Amino acid sequence: YWVPILLGVFGAVSNYFRERKSFWLMATLFLITGPFLVWYLNFREGEVRERDYFFVANFHIFAIWIGIGAMAVLRMLAGPEEKLAPGGLKRPLVLAGALLGILLSVLPLVAGEENQSLFHHNRRGNFVAHGYGHNMLVGLEKDAILFTNGDNDTFPLWYMQEVEHFRRDIRVVNLSLLQTGWYIKQLRDYEPRVPMRLDDGQVDALQPFRDKSGKIVYVNDIMVDHIIEVNDFKRPVYYAVTVPDQRDLAGRMKMEGLVFRIYKDPVSNTVDVERLRDNLDNKYHYRGFLTASGDYDNSVYKDEQATRLLQNYAAARVQLAVGLHQLGRAEEARANLDKVRKYAQHFPGVDAALGATYAQIGLADNAVAYYRELLETNPNNASALAILGHLEVEKGDTTAGIGHLTRAIELDPAGDFNPYADMANICQERGDAGTMVQLLQQWLRHHPEDTRVQNYVNAVLGRSPVPGSR
Repeated sequence: YWVPILLGVFGAVSNYFRERKSFWLMATLFLITGPFLVWYLNFREGEVRERDYFFVANFHIFAIWIGIGAMAVLRMLAGPEEKLAPGGLKRPLVLAGALLGILLSVLPLVAGEENQSLFHHNRRGNFVAHGYGHNMLVGLEKDAILFTNGDNDTFPLWYMQEVEHFRRDIRVVNLSLLQTGWYIKQLRDYEPRVPMRLDDGQVDALQPFRDKSGKIVYVNDIMVDHIIEVNDFKRPVYYAVTVPDQRDLAGRMKMEGLVFRIYKDPVSNTVDVERLRDNLDNKYHYRGFLTASGDYDNSVYKDEQATRLLQNYAAARVQLAVGLHQLGRAEEARANLDKVRKYAQHFPGVDAALGATYAQIGLADNAVAYYRELLETNPNNASALAILGHLEVEKGDTTAGIGHLTRAIELDPAGDFNPYADMANICQERGDAGTMVQLLQQWLRHHPEDTRVQNYVNAVLGRSPVPGSR
């Protein structure tokens, strides 16, 4: 990458000495569309994506300098023959062709390992976004209203509706755009219309405000409450699982797969087992994610965002297993966890939870086997070590449990308190108060704010509680 950069710098210098008027024009544009724009936009540290498209004009100007630099190099190589009239350009052209051939030949070697990005950008067989759009819409009831998070979450749904004309009866409501007056008016006026009781003036007057608790209520919060109130559940209302803030609706939601259905009254069970099972097993498409046998499709590259999206399918099936267990359908619950087991290792947020769910539904042996299998792949997985150690202690294999719990603490001493608690209980049962106190003091070195543990240690040592603590 240094070759084009050096050519660009050399081209700018050459431009300055050969044609200063054009240099100052290009330099001014380069500064405005580059460094000045960086200062003006003042991007945050953690943007949601690369923002290089803001600097396209800057790239164009530098590309011109690269061309000028390349020509300047050729002029230098051409020497005095360049000034010859007939055939004077023959030598530069030959040199240019030779130089271009050499550069193209060497470029793959210069790029080195970065050429792996060629595989990263290979989208053959990648139907993740298509499946996401289809799957989020397919299980909804007729004329539903679906609240989605941001543009990136909503583009696949818009594609399915506008290009493939799939489930156009559903009105998708983008919560990011719901902050804007023009979008609210579109939802109100264009079919399928979203029920509202706001005229243009009232829409334009909407402003965020701070409630009595000090929390800021944004325009989209106001509109969600308004739409649900006016609709009065005449049409079914759903939230996408990708919406991070469910506000006060969480107690009135049931998971149905990639969506939560909102109910008028609080619900006792947060999973609609039959709808979730039907969606996952009969309606959803998994092209590019799973093979026909249900295994993870390794032939399709998936970037970080696709992996995060696909994790929702695994999490939904784990929830289905829990729901089936609560209904007394233990064999179906186990079968669903076994399906997730085929691909859980690809999702860090699911692998540890899967084993815990095996244990939760009474399949402790399956949980132990799963965690041991997981640790064969990654022996330094502190979370898996901690849970495996806990399960082994519960099953009576205290020696193995202590080994795994100790290793979990060594790998992540400031992380989870559970392995400390398990080890402290073992020490207490054995009457080894000294070792127990040492363990808890190790935890407190990383978490001095934990007054509950500090008070327990003080009580064991005969000291007074922490002042001001309960």
